[in-house]
Amino acid sequence: MYCSQRKKRPTHDYDFSAIVVPSMRGSGYLDYTVENHASRSLLVMDEFRRLDLLCDLVLHVTFKDRAVNFKVHKVVLASCSAYFRAMFTRGFKECSASEVTLRDVCPEVVGRLIDFAYTARITVGEKCVLHLLLAAMRFQMEDVAKACCDFLTKHLEPANVIGIARFAEEIGCSELHKTCRTYINSHFSEVTKVDEFFSLSHCQLLELISQDSIKVLCESEVYKACTDWVHSDMESRAQYLHALLNAVHIYALPPKFLKNQLLSCPILSKANSCKDFLSKIFQEMTLMKLPPPPIRGTQLIYVAGGYKQHSLSTMQAFDPRRSVWIKLASMGTPCSGLGACTLFGLIYIVGGRNLSLESNTDSSSLCCYNPMTNQWSQRASLNTPRNRVGVGVVDGCIYAVGGSQDSVHHNTVERWDPESNRWSFVCPMSVA
Repeated sequence: MYCSQRKKRPTHDYDFSAIVVPSMRGSGYLDYTVENHASRSLLVMDEFRRLDLLCDLVLHVTFKDRAVNFKVHKVVLASCSAYFRAMFTRGFKECSASEVTLRDVCPEVVGRLIDFAYTARITVGEKCVLHLLLAAMRFQMEDVAKACCDFLTKHLEPANVIGIARFAEEIGCSELHKTCRTYINSHFSEVTKVDEFFSLSHCQLLELISQDSIKVLCESEVYKACTDWVHSDMESRAQYLHALLNAVHIYALPPKFLKNQLLSCPILSKANSCKDFLSKIFQEMTLMKLPPPPIRGTQLIYVAGGYKQHSLSTMQAFDPRRSVWIKLASMGTPCSGLGACTLFGLIYIVGGRNLSLESNTDSSSLCCYNPMTNQWSQRASLNTPRNRVGVGVVDGCIYAVGGSQDSVHHNTVERWDPESNRWSFVCPMSVA
C-alpha cells in the first residue's frame, strides 16, 4: 500500500507537553496525559466567570450593612471546598438554588477565596491572614488554611505567638496551635517578657508551666515568670501564687537563688503560706534531703573537643530519643584534655591543651556554651593553665582541681564565682 509522506504538524501557540506511556489496551496504543490540561481548563473557567458565562450560582455575601454578589460555578466551588461540596451534593435546598446567601463574612475575603478556587493562587499578608484563615476554616478550604498557617508560622515571634495560639485554638486549627505551643516552649524566656504573656489567665499560665517540654537554662526562669505575672496585678493574682509554685520544679532551683528569694522577694513577704512552703524546701536542700527534680526540655549528651591526630574544636550532641548526633557551634580554639561541667543550664569548658603541628600550649581559658542560642562566650581565665584538669560544681561555683602545665603537675585548686566572674585559689590538695 502506498503511503504519502506525512506533512509536518502545524505549530501551535502553546507547547504540547504530555506524559506518554504504553497503553493497557496493548500493542499499537499509547496513553497521553497532557500535563497542563487542568490548569488551562481552570483558566478558561475563570474567563467564563469574569464574562458571566455558564455561571449557575449567585453568592450574596453580607457583612454588617454591606452586601456584594459573586457569580460563580457550583462545580468549581465544590471541587475545592468540602463546605460547598456538601451544600451542593447532599440533598440540601441549595442543590437546586440559583442564589445562596453567606452572612457575617467580609466580601473581600470571600472574593479572594473565589479567586483561589479558579486560579489556585492566594496572596497572604499580615493584615488579611487571620481573616483569610477564619474564612478558610469556615468554608473548609484546606489548601488556603494551610497557606495561612504556613505564613503565620514563618512570622511567629515572642510578641505575637500567644495571641496566634489563642486564635488557632478558638477556630479549631490544631496544627497551628501545636506549632505555637512548640514555639512558646522553645522560646519561653523571651515570651514571658512580652505584654501578651501578662494577659494569660492563671489557668493558662498553670497549663503552660506544667509542661516538661519547656526549654529553659534554669528553673529559676520559670519561677521568675510566675512571680512577674503575679506582680503585674498583685491585688487579684496573689491568690494564685501557691498553685503556680506547685507547678514549678522547686527542687531544681539553685539553693542560692531560693535563699535570695526568701530574703528579698517582695511578693513572698506578703504571702506567708508560700514563704513557709519554700522555706521548708530550702531546709531540705541544706540537709541534702532532695528528691530528684523533674527534667524539662530535650535531654542531650554533649561532646566537646577531643583528639584525633590533633586537638579538635568540634562540639556535638547525641539525642538518645532519636538516636542521632547533632552538629553544634564549634569552640573558638581546638582543645583536648579539657574539663567540663554544667551550671544553671550552661555548659562550661575549662582548661585543656591545643595540640597541633603549629601549636602545643596548655590553656587557662573558661568557655561558656549556651544550648538555647548555640553560641560560645569567654569568661575569666584561670590563674594557671591546666591540662587534664578535674572540674566540679559545688554551691553554684565551679572548681578546677589539679591538672598540669607542660611537665609540672598541680596540687592547687581554683574556684570560679559566676556572679563576680573571678577565679580564686582555695585550699590546695596534699599531693599533685
